[in-house]
Amino acid sequence: MMTLNKVMLWGVTVLAVAFLFFPSYVGAFLGNGDGSKVTEDMNRAVIKLDGMTCEACAANVVNAVRKVSGVLAVEVDYAKSEAIVGSEFCCPLPKQKILAAISEAGYEGELTKEIPARVNASPTLKNSQQPSSVPDTTTNTTHENNAQSLHDLSRDAREFRQAFNDAKDTVRVVLLVSPG
Repeated sequence: MMTLNKVMLWGVTVLAVAFLFFPSYVGAFLGNGDGSKVTEDMNRAVIKLDGMTCEACAANVVNAVRKVSGVLAVEVDYAKSEAIVGSEFCCPLPKQKILAAISEAGYEGELTKEIPARVNASPTLKNSQQPSSVPDTTTNTTHENNAQSLHDLSRDAREFRQAFNDAKDTVRVVLLVSPG
C-alpha cells in the first residue's frame, strides 16, 4: 500500500511541475476542447476577460460560456485575456447571458467587439473554377437577396424557439407543417 501511495504522489508531482513549466497544456488536460471552433459563418463576439490567473481559469470560462443556450463555440486565449464566442448565423449573441455566465464563474468580462457572420462563408466555385459548359448566372445581388430571405425566415424560427424554450413546466406539443 505504501508503494502505491508513493507512485501516486510522484505522478501528481510530475504533473504539477509539468504544468508549472508548460501552463498552456492545462486546458488540454482538463478537456476544455470538444472540437468546436469559432468560424466565420457564426455571429461572433470578442470579450475582454479579467481575473484569469492560469490556463485552468481559461478552461473554467470555456465550460461556463459553453453552457449558455445559443452558444455554439468558445475559444479563450489566456495570454490575450480574451474570449471569442460564436453563435448561430440566424441568431443574435446572448451577450447578457454570456457575461452573466462569466461572472458566475468568478471572472469579469467586457464585450469589446461584435463580428457578424459572413453570408457567403461557405466555399463556392469562383468564376475561373466553374466548368465552361455551365454559364455563370449568379450575381452577388441574388446571393444577398437569398441570404436576407434566409435571415428573415430564421428570425421567425428564432422567435418560435425562444417562446418554446421559455415555456417551462408546460406540456409541449410540436406540429411540423411542410408547405406543398
